[in-house]
Amino acid sequence: FNKLISEELQREPTAFIYARLGEKFWHFYIDEFQDTSTLQFENIHPLIEHTLTKDESKNTALIVGDPKQSIYRWRGGKAEQFMSLTEDSHLSNRFEQLQNGHQLYKRETIQLGNNFRTHGAIVSFNNGFFPHLSSSLTSAQHRDAYAIHSVVQQPKVSDDLGEVRVNLYRQTEGIASSAEEFGKLVCRKTLERINELRAQGSSYSDIAILVRGNSNGGKLANYLTQQSVPVLSADSLLLSNAHESAVLVSAAKLFLNPSDKIARFELAYALGKLDKLDQGAERFVFEKAVANFGVSALVKYFPKSSALLQGADSLFAFAVRVFDAFDMLHVPNAMVDAALDLIYTFQCSDGTFATLPGWWADESAKRNVPVPQDRPAVRIMTIHKSKGLEFEHVILPFEVNLKPDDSDHWIPFPLHDELPSMPVSKSKKTQELFDPELADHIDNQSYFDWMNMVYVAMTRPVSGLHIFLNGDKLGAFGTQIVDYIGVDTDEWQTGKKVPIQERINEQAPVPKQGPLAMFSPAHLRMANTAPEKWQEDGTDAKKWGTALHRILQLPESMRKTAIKRLYRSGEFSSNLQDRAHQVLTEMAVKPELDGLNSKDTIVYMERSVVSKEITLRPDIIIHTQKKTTVIDYKTGVPSKKHDQQLQEYVDALTNTFGKVTGELLYL
Repeated sequence: FNKLISEELQREPTAFIYARLGEKFWHFYIDEFQDTSTLQFENIHPLIEHTLTKDESKNTALIVGDPKQSIYRWRGGKAEQFMSLTEDSHLSNRFEQLQNGHQLYKRETIQLGNNFRTHGAIVSFNNGFFPHLSSSLTSAQHRDAYAIHSVVQQPKVSDDLGEVRVNLYRQTEGIASSAEEFGKLVCRKTLERINELRAQGSSYSDIAILVRGNSNGGKLANYLTQQSVPVLSADSLLLSNAHESAVLVSAAKLFLNPSDKIARFELAYALGKLDKLDQGAERFVFEKAVANFGVSALVKYFPKSSALLQGADSLFAFAVRVFDAFDMLHVPNAMVDAALDLIYTFQCSDGTFATLPGWWADESAKRNVPVPQDRPAVRIMTIHKSKGLEFEHVILPFEVNLKPDDSDHWIPFPLHDELPSMPVSKSKKTQELFDPELADHIDNQSYFDWMNMVYVAMTRPVSGLHIFLNGDKLGAFGTQIVDYIGVDTDEWQTGKKVPIQERINEQAPVPKQGPLAMFSPAHLRMANTAPEKWQEDGTDAKKWGTALHRILQLPESMRKTAIKRLYRSGEFSSNLQDRAHQVLTEMAVKPELDGLNSKDTIVYMERSVVSKEITLRPDIIIHTQKKTTVIDYKTGVPSKKHDQQLQEYVDALTNTFGKVTGELLYL
C-alpha cells in the first residue's frame, strides 16, 4: 500500500491530493515513530509539511518515538530516520531538501527523562548497564542514543524498590553440556522461580516470560502446561510451530508413501526434538536410521510403531494411533489435544489422507491453545510482541543472542563488465569481499539492533527482572551482564522486593489440575468455546452429539479417558461427564451393537456414501456375512426427520451390500 501511495505521489508533483487533505487536518500525532520506514515517512511528510506551512492557524505535528526501541528493521523500521529528526539533520525540513536550505517550519525536541512504570532499583540497573553495553558501538549516532544523557531516567515509582536477579546455571556433573540439556534445566528453573514468586504473593498473571524465538517459547509453554501452570501465549502455543504437529503430518505422509525419505526424516527429527528417545540414544544415529529404513527402524525405539501404517477406520483413529505409538497420550500435552481437535474438524469436512498435509499447513497456522484472558496465567511471548507492554515480573530464561546480519548487500564485482555489483551476505567466509568501512557499518548496525532488543526486554518489568544465563557457555549478552556486575558468582541480585498489593481483578481462583490422563490438562480452552449452559451443567444438543460421536469412534478401552479429556478441556461439566459415562454404559448392552467387536465384522465409521443426488455420512456401518446394519446416533426426541434420513442411508447402501437394515440410537 505504501509503495502504491509513493508511486502516485511521484506522478503527482504538486501533491494535489495531500494539499486537499491538509485543508481538513490541522494537527497530527504519530506514535512509535522509530518503527516507521523511509517510504512511510516520505508518504506522510508532504501532508505534514503542507499543514505546518499554512499561516492561517497554529497547526502542529507531534512525533513520539524511542530509537532504543527500534526492533523492526527487518520490515523497514529505521531508527536512524527518527534520530536525524531529533538532531534536526533530516533534509525533509529543508528547502528543496538542501543541506544548507532554510527550515520550512519550526521544530523542537523534548527529551522525556522520567520513568513512571518501573521501580528504582531496576531503573538504576538499566541506567548503568546500557551505556556500558554501548562501548562496542562504532557509529557516533548510535553511541549518542545510548549515552548517559539519552538513556538515564529518573524513577518516579520508588527510589530503591524492585529487584534484579541474575543466575548462572550449570549442568550437574556427569551430564554433557548441550543446548538441549540446558533447555531442560531452564524449564525446571523457570518453574521454580514461578513457584517462588507465587509463594511471595504474586499472581500467575504478574509473570511474563520473554524469549527471542518461538522455539524456546513453545518448549517452556509445553513444560509449564504439563506441570499444571496456566499459560497464555499467542505464538508459543501455535499448533503449526509444535513438533507434535510435525509428528502427525509426517506420519500421515508415510501412510500415503512409506518410501518418502523426507517424511521419514521429519518424523525422526520431531521425535528427537520432543525428547522421546532413551537417554543413551544418539539423535543423529536415530534420524539417519529412520530416514534410510523407515518404520522398521522406528520399532527398535518405539515398539507400538509397528502398527503405524496399518489401515485405520478414520483420520481421527489414525491420529490417536500415531500419538499412542510414541507415548504421547499418557501425559498432559496441549499440542496433542489441539492436534486431535483439528484432525477431527478435518475429518468432519470429508478430509482425506491425500489432502491432509496441504490443509494442515494452512489451518494449523491459525490454531493456538490459549487460556481465558480473564483467568490468571503466565504469559509467554517473544520480545517483539512484548514491546509497549509491562509486567510485574519479567523472566528472561534464555540469552538474547546476538544474531549477525544475514541480509544481502550489493558489493563491487569487477570480474564481469555486465555485472558491476552482486548481492552477498556478510559472514566469516565472505568477510574479505567487503570494504572495511562497509563491513564495520554492517557489524555496528547488527550490534545496535541487538542492543535495542535487549533494551526492550529489560525495560518491561515493574517490580522484578530475572535473568537466567548458561554458566557453562556465556553468549554476548551473558558476557556483558557478568562483566557489568563484576562479580564472579552464580547468583547475584540488587534492590528490594516490592510489597505485594491486593489486586481486585485477580481474585478468581485457579482451577486445580486433575490427575494425569491420556489427554492434555484443563484450562487450555478459551471460555467462549465451551457449550452453552455449561455452568448450569447443560449443553446444546449439537455439541453433545458431536462430542459423543467422537468418543464412539475410539476403541472401547479408550472411551472413558476421552470423556475425561472433554471435561478437562472445558466442553463437559462434571455432571455431563457422568451422563456421558451412563450413555456409554447403556450403549454397550444395545442389541443393535452385538458383534461390533467380532473378528468377522467390518465396521465403517462416518464413511461418506455417494448417492445419485447427495453425499450421505452415516455414523456407523456394521457389515457381516449375514447382514449389514447402518446405525445413526441422534440426540433429543425421536422425529420423522430422523426416520427419513435413516431410510436414505438404507436405500443408498442397498445397492452395495444387498440386505441392509437401519437403527436409530438416541444418546
